[in-house]
Amino acid sequence: MKLDLHTHSNLSDGAFTPEEIVDMAVSAGFSVLAITDHDSITSWDRASAAARGRDIAILPGVEVSAAWENEELHILGYFRNGVPQTLRDFLT
Repeated sequence: MKLDLHTHSNLSDGAFTPEEIVDMAVSAGFSVLAITDHDSITSWDRASAAARGRDIAILPGVEVSAAWENEELHILGYFRNGVPQTLRDFLT
């Protein structure tokens, strides 16, 4: 099983659209893909739509920016059982 759990679309700081990322992942034989844009979930619905009917699962994910003791941190989060509405509201 091939997975990529840390990608960024052009809706964050990546170079490709969510649809292009799904196409590339399918072509490369990945079975699970998470687009983890910075502080945004905008790509999830587009990636899910692009994956419909194809042999790949989209795992909702996000890379949350944070700070601790003057250090910038990036925390990856994944939502295996769906995204809580409060988080959707916060990250949209």
